[in-house]
Amino acid sequence: TPMPGALNLVKLLKAKGLPLAVVSSSDTRAFHRKTDHLRELLEQFDVVVKSDDNELRNGKPAPDMYHLAIKRLEAKRGVNITKRLCVAFED
Repeated sequence: TPMPGALNLVKLLKAKGLPLAVVSSSDTRAFHRKTDHLRELLEQFDVVVKSDDNELRNGKPAPDMYHLAIKRLEAKRGVNITKRLCVAFED
């Protein structure tokens, strides 16, 4: 199960119209294995970037994964996103 309050927070942010992304250092297979039980939570996000994404040059700790998430959010939502105004929640 997600951390207490996580689903409610993500739903609130989505209801407010904020673009939401997941950035994971896991590859696709590991990501699905770790998150299959979190479908309701993950359905709230516009974009998911995983470490084996073929558009990535460098994984974490390089910022490339976050930059790719922002690029995809901008394309999907049709908005410009200011990187310095982004917030990341890490585990």
